[in-house]
Amino acid sequence: MDKQTLKTKLKQQAKQIAWRAITTVILTLTAVVTVWVYAAFVEPSVGPNSSDQDFAQNILGNNDANNDFSSSSVVANADGSLIEREEYLQTKIGAYTDATTTPAAATSVFAALKSLKSNIQIFTSSGTWVRPAGVNMVLVTLQAGGGGGEGGRVTNHGGGGGGAGAAVIRYSIIVTGNVTVTVGAGGTAGAAGGYGGNGGDTSFGSFVVYGGKANDTTIGTGGGGGGIYAVGGGGAGGNPGSPATVGANGSAFGFAFTGAGGGGGGNVDNSSGAAGGRSAMGGFASGTGGTAGGSYARGGGGAASLFGAGGAGGDSSTSWLGVAGSGYGSGGGGAMGYTNNYGPAGAGAPGLAIVEWYE
Repeated sequence: MDKQTLKTKLKQQAKQIAWRAITTVILTLTAVVTVWVYAAFVEPSVGPNSSDQDFAQNILGNNDANNDFSSSSVVANADGSLIEREEYLQTKIGAYTDATTTPAAATSVFAALKSLKSNIQIFTSSGTWVRPAGVNMVLVTLQAGGGGGEGGRVTNHGGGGGGAGAAVIRYSIIVTGNVTVTVGAGGTAGAAGGYGGNGGDTSFGSFVVYGGKANDTTIGTGGGGGGIYAVGGGGAGGNPGSPATVGANGSAFGFAFTGAGGGGGGNVDNSSGAAGGRSAMGGFASGTGGTAGGSYARGGGGAASLFGAGGAGGDSSTSWLGVAGSGYGSGGGGAMGYTNNYGPAGAGAPGLAIVEWYE
């Protein structure tokens, strides 16, 4: 073999050795990288806070056998990975399928929510609301009593109508124990030639709505409506024999309504009485003014409330006597005025208390 041929073969063998070396290096690097990647993502046997886990595993939790991130292989831990913490929360609140129909047997938040039921107690007379265990808030609807109407006068003045009691609708109150409930009585009817009685206040514990008023000052004036924060504050009673003057509106806000005023009685010598003032909100009718009718004067009407219509004033065509307020909290109508004293007038309607809660 000549020298030239030998050189050619040696070059070819050198190239082959070089390519084999390069291929070996590439395969070695590939194997190292593959092993490193696999080692980084295999399911670790230590806790998620250990330093040999990668970032994703510390956040999400361990891999399961199917290489899917799953809570099935994660132990609930309040301060572990996201999946561990989610698992921990689920063990605390339970699953919806854990729900039962009895609160005492509930094993989860879902069970307690599913078993909640609405309760209501209606008081038409004073008593005590007994707080069930675990109940911390109630919704109360309160209606104060209505004022009684005024008796008719021999001076030809019709009696003034009674004002309506104030009311609140589903007002939330925090409770820590049993609560005393006071239901206001309806105002008494005015006897012939006499004044009626004021409506009673209704309260749930220390929260009070005030009763409608009866006329106890000027003959023939309507009684004022009950207030929320204090006695009075509702619509003013109508003036007797003065149709040009209407009682002032009472204030109201959101869930609460002051009572409307009763109508003023008519006066034979001075025409009709004025209507009572209305509550600014709620739209409950005030008492109508009594009209003059020749030799007699009609009594003023009682004011309407949240739960009832005011009683009509007495007149010669139906009854000389005033009509009692209907439902709860409305005012009674005044009796007719004539050459004799007429009465009695209409009594005011009593109050009401409704308590609602969930347990």
